[in-house]
Amino acid sequence: MSSINFIFINGKGSCGKDTQADILLKSLGEKPLRISTGDIYREARDTIGEYAKYHSFVAPFIEHVDIQGGLLPDQVIVYIVEDIITHKLTEGKETFIFTGFPRTLRQLELVDDLVSSIEGAIGTHLHFDISNETSRNRACIRRQKTQEQGLPIRPDDQEEVVERRLKIFKQLTYPMLLKLDFEDRLLSIGAEGTIQDIEKETSARLSKERL
Repeated sequence: MSSINFIFINGKGSCGKDTQADILLKSLGEKPLRISTGDIYREARDTIGEYAKYHSFVAPFIEHVDIQGGLLPDQVIVYIVEDIITHKLTEGKETFIFTGFPRTLRQLELVDDLVSSIEGAIGTHLHFDISNETSRNRACIRRQKTQEQGLPIRPDDQEEVVERRLKIFKQLTYPMLLKLDFEDRLLSIGAEGTIQDIEKETSARLSKERL
């Protein structure tokens, strides 16, 4: 039986997790699937795409997420992710790449239970590490570019949302990363450099992990 691989990518806003996830997706030949909890939320919120069917689960929390920069409740997002995985496994998917998930200690606990319940499943946690200032600067650059193009600014790039997300990362996600690091389950990668540098380091660390 082939092993089922879960790759969980985390980091502050603008750390490059989505970019690196897309690169990984192209490099892995094991029927990979990229799952973004951000995409899940946006499609469910707007009732479009594959995840529109989860609208009723996210609807009560739209203001909390969009306006206040908060997160979906742990039980809600984990339930949705587990439901997606269950269906995708029946379609033959073997490698799942997640961005921005899990984000809290409780989510990690639920995810560990999920991975351990699947025969042959392996979970790998990546952390793309950047400073608060880099997170702010990258969001600022995107705001400027979208304004120059006459496009609406993404909610995630709004200055006040960026600040709230940094606070949430410190309060909720950083303790989870510390736990993973203490348990020697975290691959932390410096993500201040170029996309190519980060890709090279990620590939090397993952290859070493699988030896």
